[in-house]
Amino acid sequence: MSNNSTQTDRLLQYIDGEMNEAEKALLQTELRSDETMQAELDNLLLATEVVKKYGLTRSVAGIHREMMEEMNTPSVKQPAVVRHMPRQLMKI
Repeated sequence: MSNNSTQTDRLLQYIDGEMNEAEKALLQTELRSDETMQAELDNLLLATEVVKKYGLTRSVAGIHREMMEEMNTPSVKQPAVVRHMPRQLMKI
């Protein structure tokens, strides 16, 4: 496994919260001193955010599509109950 791949794996673990406190502290120290690593972290964070937003957009689009299908499906209306009020009043 290459060093860059190992670095990316560590950054992904950091983003996902899979590191213990000692590992996090060590990585944060490395990030302060290595601009390239910090830039990769920023890119990974951006990519993660984009994927989350895309998933949310797809989910909302699916719900919207289902709602539109429900609204466009003709519903069976129950016939109105007609009561003969005048006849009832005349009996009284």
